[in-house]
Amino acid sequence: MATSTYASPTVTKILLRHLSGSRVNQVEEFRIAHLTELDIGRDSGCQVRYDPDRDDLVGRHHAKINIESGDPPIFTLKDLGSRNGTYVNRQRIAAPVRLYPGDVVQLGPGGPEFMFDVEPHPPEALRPTRIAGEALTPPPKATRVADARPNGPSPMAVMPASVPPTGSIPGNFQTPVPLPTAPGGGIGKATVERMIGQAKSDNRLTIVLVASLVLVIVAGVVGYLGYLGYKQQKQVDTKIAATQEHAERVKQQAEAARSEVERQKADAPLDPSAIAAANSAAVVYLEVGWKLIYTQTGQQLYHCFRDGMPLFVRLEDGTTEPWLTTRPDGNRPIGGEHTGTGFVVGEEGFILTNRHVAASWKSRYEFPDATGMVFDVRTGNVSFLTQLPEWVPSETKQAGGKFLQGGFEGRNDYLYATFANKTQRILGQLSVASDRHDVALVKIGVPGRIKPVELFDSYDNIKPGDSVTVLGYPGLTPKKYGVIASKDLFNREAQTRVVPNVTVSSGVISALLRDDTSTTAAGRDRVVSVMGDSYQLSINSTGPGNSGGPVFDNRGRVVAVFNAGAERVTYAVPIRYGLELMNPAGR
Repeated sequence: MATSTYASPTVTKILLRHLSGSRVNQVEEFRIAHLTELDIGRDSGCQVRYDPDRDDLVGRHHAKINIESGDPPIFTLKDLGSRNGTYVNRQRIAAPVRLYPGDVVQLGPGGPEFMFDVEPHPPEALRPTRIAGEALTPPPKATRVADARPNGPSPMAVMPASVPPTGSIPGNFQTPVPLPTAPGGGIGKATVERMIGQAKSDNRLTIVLVASLVLVIVAGVVGYLGYLGYKQQKQVDTKIAATQEHAERVKQQAEAARSEVERQKADAPLDPSAIAAANSAAVVYLEVGWKLIYTQTGQQLYHCFRDGMPLFVRLEDGTTEPWLTTRPDGNRPIGGEHTGTGFVVGEEGFILTNRHVAASWKSRYEFPDATGMVFDVRTGNVSFLTQLPEWVPSETKQAGGKFLQGGFEGRNDYLYATFANKTQRILGQLSVASDRHDVALVKIGVPGRIKPVELFDSYDNIKPGDSVTVLGYPGLTPKKYGVIASKDLFNREAQTRVVPNVTVSSGVISALLRDDTSTTAAGRDRVVSVMGDSYQLSINSTGPGNSGGPVFDNRGRVVAVFNAGAERVTYAVPIRYGLELMNPAGR
């Protein structure tokens, strides 16, 4: 018989047929010449690269196919410590496994799949030869009974095998019955047939009776077993119900205990260091520059000076104000620059602070001079002014006559917010200032979410002696500066910025300063607080620059806004008025 040699074709390339994922129905080819491995993942450096967003179950460097030279080459798949694992033919691999054409690789459960193949396809291995079983040996024949009579077979020899040779009738359970004989000493044919028929009838009756008895016994056994099963199931159901009820009680007790622990934890007072650690990131350093504008022309307003002396005017109603003009020559601009504190109250970038920080023209103006000259419009006299007036720029009454006519408004030249321990200044703008209280809202435009502080209106329950903690940036604290090296090609200049460092001050509520409305109801004279509706604090480590800072209770909730200081005492505005500003439609 002639023989021939078959040479297997050399594998030249790898085919990856993508079955699912962002690359479904795509086929990738890789020639294996000078190729030792294929990296698989979402990283841009991988040869088999998946979509970074749509295939997020795939790791950056998920798996690798190693190629070992040979004929045919040997291909091995290795997982590179991926988070979701690598599967070959639905089985997760823990160590490198060999790949064969047709294997399906999946990158993570539910992740993209591809089928591994090569070209040209190597011949498949032949199946092992099947060994046929031997033929069965035919069963031996039954032994034939020889006739013992010399003159031929007797009538018994022609009887069916079902009739016992002893002469007993089948079905009569070994009871011997004498066989009737025919004349001449033999048994007649009719007699034998009658005996056989009677035996068959008896057998059928016996079978029916036995079968009925068996059915009755089986039915009884089945019924009894069913009753036992029902009884056992009832007991099991009762035990399960009791176990579930016990588990539910245990669960409720655990939840009650957990709630009690959480309640006790919430009620436990915090020390100032814990309050500062939890909230310093939401306290911002504010830098503000403002000026007063004449609305008729949009020009900045100035305070008139003559021979270095500030001029004031006494109006017809007797009030005294600085003499305002739009001419800058030799005059001093109405405005100023200052710093303050604010704190984040909304994830959208809203910051609560004092009105006198964010809208200074709505607060008392601080004159840099100690004295001046005043012109009285009623008499035309000019006199020496020894005490400077209290004046709010936005409420000026100068109009008519030879003075400026029209409206006045304030405007911030800049308002920057800087977060604790940062150097980046974020431009903000005044959102709204209260008409009655020293609170205002500032908005900074940043897309990221900013974690706010927790606000709590304790106005009706707060009392003198309650512990409080104030965070802020008082001016008396020595400043830290950071030198920022520029990486901008078009601006190489280094910049110097303040690095805000939160100051923590603690004390108690010394007094509640409020108008006494109960006196009006009692028909007595009204009692009015000269400090407005505010809290007096026993904290004296703050000062200018801390205005607008949050005042926390001993649970880390903001209950007031720090706004003023005088000698050894300081003051704060109840947070109720900040909440009113944040929700003008109602509390």
